[in-house]
Amino acid sequence: MATKAHLEAREADCKSVEEYCALALEALQEPKDEDYAKSLADTAEGLCSLPADYVFVAEVHLKGLGDKEYAADMYEEAEDCCFEAMEFAVVGHSMALYSDDKEKATELLENAANDAKKINEFLTIAGYVQSDLGNEVLAKQLLEKVEGLCKEIKDYRNLAENLIKDDKDSAKLFFIKGDNLVDEIDVAVEYAEAVKALFDDKAWAAEVLEDVEDDAQFTKEFVKLANGFMLCCDDKEKAEEMMDQGKDFAMNGEENIDLAKAYWELFQNKDSAAESYEKGLNDINDKAQLLVFAKSIASEMGNIELAKKFYARAESKMKGAKDLAALAQAVIDDLDDKVYASEIYDRTVEGLDAPVELSVIAADIITNLADKVKAAAIYRKAVDNVAKFDAYIVLLTEVGLKLGDKDFARDILFLAEAKAVTTPEMLQVAEKTIEILEDTALAEKLFTKAEEIVTTLDEMKNANAAVKKHFPDNADWIKRVDEKLEKRVANQDQYDAYQKIEEKAVTLKEFMALTDDMMSTLKDPYYARKLLTSAEALLDSQALNTDNYFKLMTSVKTHLDDNEWIQNTSKKLIADRIDFFFDFCKLSKNLVNVFDLKDLAAESIVDLEKNYDSDANRTAYNYCDLAKVVNKIMGDNQNARRLLEKAGELESDYMCKAYMGALAHELGDEDMKSKYLKEASATCQTAEQYQAMANRLKTLKMGDDTIRVIYADGQSNLAGNEQKLLWAEGIISIFDDREWAAREYKVIEGLFNSYEEKDRYSTSKKQRLEQIYF
Repeated sequence: MATKAHLEAREADCKSVEEYCALALEALQEPKDEDYAKSLADTAEGLCSLPADYVFVAEVHLKGLGDKEYAADMYEEAEDCCFEAMEFAVVGHSMALYSDDKEKATELLENAANDAKKINEFLTIAGYVQSDLGNEVLAKQLLEKVEGLCKEIKDYRNLAENLIKDDKDSAKLFFIKGDNLVDEIDVAVEYAEAVKALFDDKAWAAEVLEDVEDDAQFTKEFVKLANGFMLCCDDKEKAEEMMDQGKDFAMNGEENIDLAKAYWELFQNKDSAAESYEKGLNDINDKAQLLVFAKSIASEMGNIELAKKFYARAESKMKGAKDLAALAQAVIDDLDDKVYASEIYDRTVEGLDAPVELSVIAADIITNLADKVKAAAIYRKAVDNVAKFDAYIVLLTEVGLKLGDKDFARDILFLAEAKAVTTPEMLQVAEKTIEILEDTALAEKLFTKAEEIVTTLDEMKNANAAVKKHFPDNADWIKRVDEKLEKRVANQDQYDAYQKIEEKAVTLKEFMALTDDMMSTLKDPYYARKLLTSAEALLDSQALNTDNYFKLMTSVKTHLDDNEWIQNTSKKLIADRIDFFFDFCKLSKNLVNVFDLKDLAAESIVDLEKNYDSDANRTAYNYCDLAKVVNKIMGDNQNARRLLEKAGELESDYMCKAYMGALAHELGDEDMKSKYLKEASATCQTAEQYQAMANRLKTLKMGDDTIRVIYADGQSNLAGNEQKLLWAEGIISIFDDREWAAREYKVIEGLFNSYEEKDRYSTSKKQRLEQIYF
């Protein structure tokens, strides 16, 4: 018995019409409170929108309050809301049970029957017609409609399940009609299963299966029949007969696997199941299926050796870490064989390079094998293959928390720090330093770096919050980050404007102009660093232009005075980008004259010399060019002389020897100059070569007197009248000295005796020396 106070307390929880009406009916139990019940019914009525809602209210007025007229109004409202068959059925069913208007109830149920379309609707309405109205004729008509809707065995089964509760014989009569759908073995087994489940009639089920037995042609069909005879008829002998026939027809792996599963599931026959599994193994390629079969063979049949064969075949179909890790996990779960699992992990790691996949394997090894030594080796391989910052953070967490190796974690942290280029990335590194290494001193340095490279307001806010969170007692630091944050907030519009320009920048010129403008207004070196970093990344992606790199380094020097950056960029150019010596010369000149980094230039020269020393294809020109740089740019006469001597030790032609002589002249070493020029002269064999050498020496700014001496020595080294004549012609073309040429023409005149020779000599003298052409 519920008191009004109790009911009122529950009223606060009511939300639906049904809940209010149920509470109203409770209020009408002894001791009755009709006023409160009527109040609840009125509230429910205000919420009504569906036919069922009005039916609930009507039933309160009929069953509790005895107000037939009000109830009739509610039923009328319910009918007005009806659109679907079951809505009419609900109203009719309620009126048939609780009102005196059976005629109206019959009308509503007949309307529902006419509008019904689904099997369950017909069955429900037929039940209402029979139980509420006792109209057997209409109920039968509805059931006949249901039969007409039955298209599959499952439809007949659903029908029978509904009928069997009240009339088993009628249910059986209807279900028998489903026999006309049995035209295939699968359908026959489904029908037999329903016969067994609904009527427990093994003989009937056996009859159904025997009728299609002769239709079986494939292993799968015989297995289906075996299942049917065993499960529906409890006929083991017949089931085994079907299996024997199926075995004779088995031609491929899938069929043998079907046999194996049936042998085990139906008869628990380990030997026959194992035999069929063995036959089917090599035809199964689906790795997921192979794992399922292996698990069954190991866990249920207890055949470990056969299960391993299935696991091995599954492994042969797998490549990714995820699949192979799942395989090792299955081996541990199903076989409890950690040695075998360890072997799988080893083979998996051999073929992996991706840090994420290697991390998965290492974590599994820790969890499943508790082998931290092996896991550590895998994590190290992962670290060696990291290309992106995020991967370092993942590995740092894994190594620190799962492996518990703080020294290793510290190594990864330093790699992550070197990779971090933005404030968010540096903050992550600093947070991990505290979380994993518990190293506050190192974290302080990292948080400082994060603060120094801030480029946006959000980054400044995050850096500010991090400092206050981890270093609440450092008043000076907090004051500094507060001041920086205030500057960001105060100038955010300007920052936004610059960042819009930055997003559109696609050339070095645009980045540098933006940097210059920003520094003149905001004087923010941290943002300048970000802009110039983007500019360098742009240059790195383009064909080499050393002039652009020099412009970039000049901007770095002007705005950041960061010699380390300039050094790193220069080293990158020398190591990875510069292919031509003239680019190396330009870089060295700028390092010395513009950036005051003479030591770096000297270091680069030493490295280049070492490269030449180890290069089997080096030439004397390599050392000559390097000697010129050392002398002209570095001002190191002694080292330049040493390099020139190195060049002299290598084989070279007359032109290179001439170049070496000119360089010796620039060094002020007359003995070395004389030596190399004599060697050059001795190497020449034709007048053309002497002429080429003389022209080259003029280009190298060698003194005219020296060149004349070298050229004059050539006359005695030439063989043949034609060569001597060409040599004499060269005096005019190279030195424009007709007096010297006239003397030499006179010296060689007597050498030309034949008609042809005299004509050649005469023509040369007339045209070249005397300049008479006609």
